[in-house]
Amino acid sequence: MILALSAFFIYKKYKAEQSTNALVEYIRKEIKIRSSTKDVPEQIEKQLSIIKKTSLPAQQRSTALSNLAFYFSNEYSTTNDPQIRLISQNVIGKYVKENFPNLYNPTIFNFVCADPKCGKPLSPEIKQVLDQITKSDLPENIKITASENLRNASYMLDTNSSDKIFGIRLVISQLQRSGNPVGSNSANILTKYLKYNYNVESQQTIQNPNP
Repeated sequence: MILALSAFFIYKKYKAEQSTNALVEYIRKEIKIRSSTKDVPEQIEKQLSIIKKTSLPAQQRSTALSNLAFYFSNEYSTTNDPQIRLISQNVIGKYVKENFPNLYNPTIFNFVCADPKCGKPLSPEIKQVLDQITKSDLPENIKITASENLRNASYMLDTNSSDKIFGIRLVISQLQRSGNPVGSNSANILTKYLKYNYNVESQQTIQNPNP
């Protein structure tokens, strides 16, 4: 009986290590695919090394997995790549749920939809503004952040309308403050878009919907 139990626990540990190694290699591969340098960032390698050490406390390994999700969340917001959302939810989140069920928090791994596969198609007005921003002489940092914020908000479903409206208002405010004619024109298009589609004024106080 003792020998049988020992064999069972050895086998269980072996399977757990196999599953963990497969996860780590999969994450490495996906990050390299999306990296311009084809290297895994040092801070991510540190998290992966923690995850691989099955002798470490569950809380420590779970935190490392959450850190991976935060990394992918940032990548998702800048690329709107549907695959990244699925990696976080169906690979990293699934692993945590199966191995650390008491520490699993779905809100960490299940991102709010902000991509063309799960979200709304970009409207003609949004496409027009994105095109204007790209071709404008706005400062590069405003081009990047305004475009990212607008895409993320516009892909959101109307079930997240408060987040969607907040995101578009944020872009309007940013474009208005730029003092750039193209920025002002784009802000006016978005103001009319909010009024027509959501019956809200962009000038209303911008308050974070998730304080």
